[in-house]
Amino acid sequence: MTNDLISELANSQNVVIVLPKNPSIPAIACGLALSLSLKKQNRQVDTVCQSEMKVEANNLVGVQHISANLPGRNLVISFNYAKDSIDKVSYNVENGKFNLIVIPKTGNPPLNSAEVEYSYSGINDELVIIVGSSRAEEAGFLPGVMDNRKIFCLIPGLNRSLASETAQLIASLDIMPDEDIANNLMLGLVSETNSFQNVTATDFETAAALLRAGAKFSPTEAPVSTGQFNLENTTPEKLPETSKVKTDWLKQPKIFRSGESN
Repeated sequence: MTNDLISELANSQNVVIVLPKNPSIPAIACGLALSLSLKKQNRQVDTVCQSEMKVEANNLVGVQHISANLPGRNLVISFNYAKDSIDKVSYNVENGKFNLIVIPKTGNPPLNSAEVEYSYSGINDELVIIVGSSRAEEAGFLPGVMDNRKIFCLIPGLNRSLASETAQLIASLDIMPDEDIANNLMLGLVSETNSFQNVTATDFETAAALLRAGAKFSPTEAPVSTGQFNLENTTPEKLPETSKVKTDWLKQPKIFRSGESN
């Protein structure tokens, strides 16, 4: 996680979260947690994956909203066209309505309104975040997305899991997780660390913060991880100091002991 990603997220209203093909439970959990967090700030967020979600992911909040493609932002108006039959296309706005005006050439019949079709396509200035893989190609199934220069990969950090890295990113955006977000991250963390059998100190600290945020810890009910993280050609980086400003909910509570001064 770099300052560039944090800066882009802070200034992006449209975000696409991409899960890799055959995603692991931690990737799904973290992608959904990030999506729910950004929606709390009233952003437009789409979560997509080219693979179907497995039954193990049903415990995760928001899994039903993962789609196989983007709904698109651009309205496309289509109709049958005969060569050299259109003289001019213009538009105007009247009484709050946008009017697209198609003027046929002299001698040609007017456009048949029954043949007009409407659809949506493309992405504009969306920020694309691939969760759980370092390969930008994971987003290649989305038309036009590879032309977007604002593609970032969210992967496990140095001595921290993907769940901990995602929690740190959410905290850096000054977002306080609710119970659903905390539970998703906890389920991802439990799955990723094999019920805390393979864990770092940072992951324990994240787990404690998630419990304080309302997460429930039920290792026996945690989903089993499916798929693997793809970390080819990846060198995890330490979280920049400048991005550690707004992480209050991740900090340990202060403990006072008898005899100690304030």
